[in-house]
Amino acid sequence: MGRTIAYCRVSLRDQNPQLQLDALHAHGYDQLFAEKQSGKHGTARPEFTRALAALQPGDTLVFWKSDRWGRSAAHVLTTVGELRGRGVTVKSLTVTGPAELAALRQLISDGTSVTQAARTLKISRSAAYAALRGPGSKL
Repeated sequence: MGRTIAYCRVSLRDQNPQLQLDALHAHGYDQLFAEKQSGKHGTARPEFTRALAALQPGDTLVFWKSDRWGRSAAHVLTTVGELRGRGVTVKSLTVTGPAELAALRQLISDGTSVTQAARTLKISRSAAYAALRGPGSKL
């Protein structure tokens, strides 16, 4: 069985990583990569790069939500696809982030079923439906 690699990032502003760290600790991991770095496009994130390099087939990358590492929904989908192609499982602990919801909606608009999109994003089907419904939606 592979390892679980966790990634945590907060921006340079006065953000506290404790919520992310607590959730990752509760989930469990073998190795943690954490950084305090801007998510701004073009800004290097050396710990994220190290985390990606450490992943091997059979490993799992776990994170709080993809907006901690993804630059856009397209970037998230591309990175998830590349990691899955390498035999790495990608798991978000939440589905409330803008990037996860955008990725979920993109998969569905491309003709993927909600069930398959949920599997692709490693979230439960009920979480996918709840995220798509959102407040006030009639889905």
